[in-house]
Amino acid sequence: LLINYLLDKGHIQEYDTVVNEMTIDRFSRRLDLATINSKGFYAYEIKSEADTLNRLEGQIKKYSEFFDKITIVAAEKHIPEIINLTEKRIAIWAISNRGIRIVRRGQLQKYQAHYKLAKITTLEELKKIARECNKKPKDYSRSEYEALLSKLPKKTLHRLIKDAVQARYLDSSNAFWRAVDAKEIKAENIIELSRFLPQRRALDEKEKDKQDFWNKWCEKMKSIPDDPMLANLMRNSRENIFGEVPISVRNLLTSEA
Repeated sequence: LLINYLLDKGHIQEYDTVVNEMTIDRFSRRLDLATINSKGFYAYEIKSEADTLNRLEGQIKKYSEFFDKITIVAAEKHIPEIINLTEKRIAIWAISNRGIRIVRRGQLQKYQAHYKLAKITTLEELKKIARECNKKPKDYSRSEYEALLSKLPKKTLHRLIKDAVQARYLDSSNAFWRAVDAKEIKAENIIELSRFLPQRRALDEKEKDKQDFWNKWCEKMKSIPDDPMLANLMRNSRENIFGEVPISVRNLLTSEA
């Protein structure tokens, strides 16, 4: 896995913030992997042999608005085309059964489009940052908050946005590292990076408890014997102890049948 390589080569440390399939720019793009640490924002886009490169240029353009460095991790067959499509600042890694090979190291470019950084945050995060900076918006629209915060110094805005995004993914990222527990990362560990995994697990547990209750109830009903007095009456009576079924009911049952 890519995360194992990043750890082995020192690109990330345990308990750095790791985000799987990060949605950005109001869900218009979905990045395969993002890492956030003291050095900055890092984006990793993966292109397998089954993928095409049709959307790559648009993805890079959008990621460049938010991330300090972009790395394309691709199957060997895509490498020549990716080299032609991308600028030298974009890192390129070739991935195969033999591992990862660095084709181009790329460049770290902080604050490229700092005025667009606010678009990577939620509205609640924007409001919190504005309060921390004592900035009062004219209205409470997202566009007003984005415009307001874009006037902050580049370095300050970068730090505040980084802290906000890290806080958003802190719980899921820490859950992932606890699950890994300093061992080699496996594919099944990636699910821990879902921000909504605790809620899904709670719902699954609630559904399981509900099903267990009904299963136990059904088993209990099976173990309860018939009413002995009622059974005795039915055995000894020549007539139906409940009386005849009314004609109106009988006709209704017949018509529905």
